[in-house]
Amino acid sequence: MPGAAAGFVAAKTLAPPPAHGRDALGRSDRNARGGDKCGKPRAALRLRLCALSYRFGVFADFFARALTACRAQAASATGVPPPITIKAVVLLASCILLGVLGATFMRLSDGFKNVFPSVMIFVTYSASFVLFNMTLELWALSIAYAIWSGVGTALTAVVGVKLFKEKLKPINYWGFALIIVGVCAMNT
Repeated sequence: MPGAAAGFVAAKTLAPPPAHGRDALGRSDRNARGGDKCGKPRAALRLRLCALSYRFGVFADFFARALTACRAQAASATGVPPPITIKAVVLLASCILLGVLGATFMRLSDGFKNVFPSVMIFVTYSASFVLFNMTLELWALSIAYAIWSGVGTALTAVVGVKLFKEKLKPINYWGFALIIVGVCAMNT
């Protein structure tokens, strides 16, 4: 029996393609000849799609950002972190401040009962994530995320103490100190 099974597999792989203009899955062979279902060349279809994406700017912008992100990821994969610039620091600081502002609006929304703070939660966090995505083109992920989350957490706690008169225990202040030490350690 093993010989019969091997013969069946060999016969199946060596079988010629089916005739009458269809491939093995039953699709028309017009696609194989270089055209779409209407018989138009694929190059013309690609040009129309490129013109459409360029005209509306949606796909072109998306793919440009994806390509930049891939290049940044490839640079970080080599072990050489990108240089830190003023733009990178400003973008990361903006992300942090928008995240803290979003958390503040979350407290002010009173469980989504107040409309303006509830809407501003989504606006500020969305802007924060968009800017953080742009920040990742200039910072390594491990460093940027550690700073973003650590400094954001510490600043949110400061806002809670100063603005909302929340009480902290002495151990919480040690936590602040550890966050600051951790952020400094990530930057060395």
